[in-house]
Parts: sequence; C-alpha cells; structure tokens
Amino acid sequence: MVKIKLQEVFVERDLGIYIDPSLQLLNIVSKLLEEGYFHLRNIALARRQLSKSATRSITQALVISRLDYGNSLLYGITNELMNKLQMLQNNAARLVAKTPKRAHITPVLRELHWLPVRARIDFKILYLTFMALNGEAPLYLAELVHRYIPPRSLRSQNKYLLPEPSFHSTNFGGRAFSVMAPRLWNNLIAKQEAPISPSSKTDLKKQLKTTGILFEKYYS
Repeated sequence: MVKIKLQEVFVERDLGIYIDPSLQLLNIVSKLLEEGYFHLRNIALARRQLSKSATRSITQALVISRLDYGNSLLYGITNELMNKLQMLQNNAARLVAKTPKRAHITPVLRELHWLPVRARIDFKILYLTFMALNGEAPLYLAELVHRYIPPRSLRSQNKYLLPEPSFHSTNFGGRAFSVMAPRLWNNLIAKQEAPISPSSKTDLKKQLKTTGILFEKYYS
C-alpha cells in the first residue's frame, strides 16, 4: 500500500484501487473512466477491421473487466457517479453493436448479456457472500456473515437467511460488507421459491447473471 497525491487529495493505493480519506471513491471512478475511455478510443480506431465478436471480446477484456475489478467497493456510491460508469458501459455496447448514439441502449445491453453496472456490483457482493457461506472466501470475509438460526423450527430455516446487523445511517456503515451482504442476500432469498444450495456455485452464477434474477430484474 502506498500513498500518492491524486486530484489534490492524498489517497491510498492498494492492489490498483484508489481510496480517498472521505471514502467518496471519486478517485476510483475517475480512474475507471479515464482508463475505460482511453481503451474505447483505441478500439474505435480499429473497429472497421474487427468483427462484432472480436470487438466484443476486446471490449470485455479492456473495458468491462475494469468495471468489474474491485467493484464491490462501489456499493452505495452517488447516483451521479453510478451514471457516469453506466455511460461508459453504454458507450462500450454502442461500439460493439455499432448502435447510433440516439438509439435506446437497453436492448443492446440485453443482447450482449451485459448486466448494468449497478447489477454487476450486486452480483459481486452476492457471489462473495455465497463463497463466504460455502467456506471458499478469505477468513476476514467469512467472519462477517453468519447463517441465521431461528430459536425454533421455522420454514425459513432452510433458506440460508443471514442476520442483518444495525448500523448508523449518518456514516458509511451501510456500505460495510457485514451490512450490505446480508441485506442483498436476504432480498435474493426472498425472491426464490426453492432454497439455494450452498454447493451450487456454478448454478448461482447462472441464476443471477446470465438469464437469472438480476438479468430479469433490469431487463424484464
């Protein structure tokens, strides 16, 4: 971890993530946008010589992967910052599909099977939660989530619900993994008719990301 000065503020850089003292994460978003649009411009220069499939692969590797890297930290950022990140993904989708600027972007994102940025953040948190419950996450994450055990036999005891800790809304407590993970997980469980198996890691990805809950939530 090193300290650097970025945008007139001293921030911490760890594993490529920039974190400022106020935890507004402005520098993370700024860096994502800077690098994302840099690669989009370069891809656009070669777009005529590339097939749609090749353009999609390159864009996912150079742009979309950056939106996914460490994106669980972006939970709870302002709508303004979220919209800027979504605009980057929209522009990437337009480039791949050669869609005009004024055309509606949702059908394009759906065709590409790209979840919106906000849904991608939710997916990452839910997946990390699943890994923690399944004993496959680092200990420091596994210690933050615990399965809810009711005091008496209830129908909900087989649904792997998690107790939701209280937090102060005046600070950043709501963005802590110990708070947001149970909240998102319980909301997911509430939408399921059958309990999620704690050993179906691959199935969980499909249920959430490909054509599942999050996909239908944003594209239904």
